[in-house]
Amino acid sequence: MTTVAAHDRNTAAEREPLDELVDMLCQVETSLDREAVRAVTAGVVRQRARQRRLAAELAEAPDVLRTGKPPAAIMVGKLLLALKKAGAEQLASPVCGVCGRELRTLTFARRTWGCSRCVSTPNLAACTECGQVRDVHARDRDGRPFCRACFVDEDVTTQLTEVVIGIPRR
Repeated sequence: MTTVAAHDRNTAAEREPLDELVDMLCQVETSLDREAVRAVTAGVVRQRARQRRLAAELAEAPDVLRTGKPPAAIMVGKLLLALKKAGAEQLASPVCGVCGRELRTLTFARRTWGCSRCVSTPNLAACTECGQVRDVHARDRDGRPFCRACFVDEDVTTQLTEVVIGIPRR
């Protein structure tokens, strides 16, 4: 009777989340021993809550371990990079979600990792002053874009003073 109760306590939902992660990773990665995978995983994903979330995410979409393609949590990409650095051969390296290039570092935006060139989109617009299409440095009160070279921070002290003086007293 006690063996059944002990077995019930070891169900997948109650297991250590780190053990769940290591099990999933070792199903794909066979060139590293289990202890090496556990050590790297524990080093990258330290908190139990994060381990639990990552285990749940990988259980829902385990193909990221073989393809390296997002969308997935940034921690999955960091874990794949760390395991590849430790000598993993079967796990996929993270690849850019836009161009498909293999990554050595991660740039992350909206659950997509990729090349910094592909993922980070500059805020481009035609400058109100010079008319050239450049990265928007600032906008004025009317929402018009200005590049770094043309933007002049306007002094609004006199305008505020006029507004405050114009407020009737009660």
